[in-house]
Amino acid sequence: MLNQGHCQEKFGYRRITSKLQERGWPVNPKRVQQLMRVRGIVVIYPESKPKQTVPYTCPVY
Repeated sequence: MLNQGHCQEKFGYRRITSKLQERGWPVNPKRVQQLMRVRGIVVIYPESKPKQTVPYTCPVY
């Protein structure tokens, strides 16, 4: 699972850990994070949009 360079799904360490545990691999999240760091696997998350605020129109006394 960690050998697949380009996937359609974006898997983070939590999801990879659960998938490996479902397949019978005895891994914990710290180990998966370490392997991802060593292999240079980075999940690219979409950028968060800035919140649009409404200008304050009430008078200040």
